[in-house]
This record gives sequence, C-alpha cells and structure tokens, in this order.
Amino acid sequence: MKDKNKKIIKALVMTSMLLMQGSKGNTENNTSNSNENILYHEINNQGYLTANVNFRTGPDTSYESMNILNEGTIINILKKINNDWYLVEYNNIVGYISSLYVNIIDINKINEQVMKLPTSYRVLTANTDVNIRNNPSTNDKKIGKLKKGEQVIYSKLLDNDWYECIYKNEYSYVYGDYVDESYIINGECKKIVFLKNNSLVYDYPYSNEKSKIIKYELAKVYGEVDNYYYVESDGIIGFRKKNACQELNDKFIVVDISSQTITVYDNVNEILASKVVTGKNSTPTDLGYYHIYTKEKNRTLIGADYKTFVKYWMGFNGGEGFHDATWRSKFGGDIYMKKGSHGCVNLPENFAKELYNEVSVGDKVLIKK
Repeated sequence: MKDKNKKIIKALVMTSMLLMQGSKGNTENNTSNSNENILYHEINNQGYLTANVNFRTGPDTSYESMNILNEGTIINILKKINNDWYLVEYNNIVGYISSLYVNIIDINKINEQVMKLPTSYRVLTANTDVNIRNNPSTNDKKIGKLKKGEQVIYSKLLDNDWYECIYKNEYSYVYGDYVDESYIINGECKKIVFLKNNSLVYDYPYSNEKSKIIKYELAKVYGEVDNYYYVESDGIIGFRKKNACQELNDKFIVVDISSQTITVYDNVNEILASKVVTGKNSTPTDLGYYHIYTKEKNRTLIGADYKTFVKYWMGFNGGEGFHDATWRSKFGGDIYMKKGSHGCVNLPENFAKELYNEVSVGDKVLIKK
C-alpha cells in the first residue's frame, strides 16, 4: 500500500511540474493548465473502459500516450480532475484517462447481486463404473456402485488417493483414479450460451481471470451480474462477459468433437442425444456456428472418392451434414481420428430418423471441441 501511495504522489508531483511547464514545451498552455486550476476529488473505486482509450501522462489530449487500453479493461480510479479526467492505476502504472470513456463500478451493487446467485458445490464424477466402499480400501465392503457419469458430493481427498464422499447421505469412499473433481451449481439453468471468441472465465465480476476458454465452448447460465453471466461449463464455474457470448435458444443442435456426441436442445432442455462419428483428422468436421439449410430423404452423397446412399440428410455447412451411416457398427470413442467421415456427422440409423423428424430447416447447429 505504501509503494502504491508513493507512485501516486510521484505521479501527482510530475503532473504539477508538467502543468506548470506546459505540455511539450507549449507556453500557451501555462495559464489555462496551471496547477491552481486542477481540482482533485478522491474516488478510490474501480471502473471499466467503454472504448479503446489512450492512457496518458497528463489530464489533457496534448499529453503523451503511454499505452492504449482496450475496451472492457478494469482500472483503479484514484481521483477525478476537473470533471473531465481521471487519475487511474492500471497494471501498477499511474496515468490519466478521459472520464468520457469510463463507467464506475458500483461494488456494493455487484456484491448484492452476487449474494443472490445460487450456490455451487464440489462433486466427484465417475469416469468409468466404480465401486463405493465403506472404508478406503479395495479389501473393504462394497456398499454401492457409480456408473460412468454419475456423481457424488465431494468431502475430502485422503493421503492414499482415495476420496471421502457422501453417498446416500453417508460418508463413503471411492478410489481417485476412477473419478474426476468438478463443480456444479445448485440452481435452475436460465439459458445456454457459447463463446464467440477465445475468452476468459473470471472468479468474480470485474476481477482477475480464472481460466481461458476456447471459442465455441458451451456454458449454462444460472444468473446475471451487471455485464456478466454466472455460468458452469465442464465443471468450471465463474463469470463470463455477456458481450463475449452468443445465446442459444429455441431448438438447436450441439456436436462435441472431443466426446463424439450430439445433443439436441429445446432451450435449456436436452431432448435427444447420441454418440456419433465426425470427420477424420485429414478431413475434419469444421468447428463453427451454422444452421440446417436442407432436409432430404433417400439421397446419394457424391464426393471425389465416394458415392454413398443415405436415408436421412440434413445439411448445415456446405457439403457437411448429418446423415445415417448404416455401414458403421460402432459410434463414439476415437474412431473418427483415422476412420472418420469426409466432414459429415455420421449417426446411427434410428437416431438419424429421430433427428430428421425433430429438427427443422433454420435450426441452429454448433460444432465445438
């Protein structure tokens, strides 16, 4: 805190000297920019920038720009000067920014909104079928089994790589190799969004970053605080800027390349799901946000090295689309890497029929990793 105050005092002294001398040696500014005309008002608050703004050495456009700070940047506001400029701190550097491009953050209002959000808690998710035991040992009694994807509430991690958990309202134990830690939110999902660009998840609104999230990643929204969504995505909980997100509503389809799955949503509700096979490594299915532009039955797909009859065809990105693949006996896993499609999303025949009957031309399609 002392170092910070020293920097502020040093900046104020330098500002006074610059104002007395005039900017860039211009003596015409000596009278109008006299130190006697500077009015300082203590603020000690935070703000965010509403545009890309010059970070200057003095409270006037004639002063040198030290840097250009991007729209959305969080700054510490130290003083207001003549109602037109702020003395601010950013990244341990003190300088000046025009007040026209700064919105003050109402911390009390933010805290009140955060307090009303649903709570989160840690869980263990089985990554394969695994036994739950009465004590942390494979020699101890089995009291239940978690199927892959099922969850129990986390209690603590023991020194021998076993987890203590709460199973059927009792303290129980599961071996650490067969479960993954994550967080879930104890509340109602309000909407589903995806990231329009690579972005960040924050621990708290207008705070430091928590983790980086890649473009097209999906998230469930459980609340809103000012310019942020309160979200959960793949077990990570935090705050995302609203302007970094695109809302998905009505009926839409999500294909996850990594998990080789397809899920159909009606707003926040999952209505259909299946394993799939997407494009192989040499001809991958393109990531992106599309829409179904055609639906056809009994079509022959023709490419440079194939001619294939399918019963159900739903195109979403040029020559890429959803269709049945009766020649495949298995779907999911890592089949797609070497033996995947030319870019289409291959479906089990029964699911392809369900999908064809459920979706319409115009429905949105998100392809993500």
